[in-house]
Amino acid sequence: DEVICGNPFRDAREGESGNIYNTVAIGTQCWMADNLNYASSGSKCYQDNDNNCRMYGRLYSWNQAKSACPAGWKLPTNDEWTTIANASGTRGTDIKRNDWDNGTNKTGFSALPGGGMFYALNANYATYAGINSRNGFADLSSRGWWWTSTNGYHYWHRNNSYTSYPVHIPYYVMMDANGLTKNTVISDATYGRLNSIFCGNTYWYHLGENYHSSSQAQTRMETMFYFSVRCVRTKALQPDEIT
Repeated sequence: DEVICGNPFRDAREGESGNIYNTVAIGTQCWMADNLNYASSGSKCYQDNDNNCRMYGRLYSWNQAKSACPAGWKLPTNDEWTTIANASGTRGTDIKRNDWDNGTNKTGFSALPGGGMFYALNANYATYAGINSRNGFADLSSRGWWWTSTNGYHYWHRNNSYTSYPVHIPYYVMMDANGLTKNTVISDATYGRLNSIFCGNTYWYHLGENYHSSSQAQTRMETMFYFSVRCVRTKALQPDEIT
């Protein structure tokens, strides 16, 4: 199962007709240079169109994404995505494929805007990320969304209340015309708030039926939002290590 980073890799789970992924060394890491397109149970094509899977890869819930990568590969952590963020260049051009938003793809990462599938109980509120809540498929050709394996622990609170609710938040990264952004924690006097499409003082309007629905909101974050997956190699030969 040896992988030489920079060479194509075939997903052995799918046999001889399985998906072949390009790979690229960025820093000391070896990344797939394509979005994962493994048809695990429950994964989706954008708008249920197979052509979108062939172009952009499949979309996965966070729970599905944690085990979607083939053996020897894994869902990258938030810190591992930092390597990509640091290499992205102005407006992300150095990691965007040449046919997206004047991308140069200098790194070979070949990012494409595959969009995602979103859930909101009430679509009339905006999140701290500045992206209106919405339901269903959105953002194809304008934004790319990717999961990380990081599950941050944060407290939510609601307006005019000193009651806080602990919840684990799956981290993601998003890329659009302005570049790549990652989840960040906003500090205030009492609570840590995650700058995220998931959060805000009115987060329950997005995800839960009542003020005390932290566990329900968490479940929906993990199971009802579908984003792309990039896998990183746990061990690979770098080009300068080949003898």
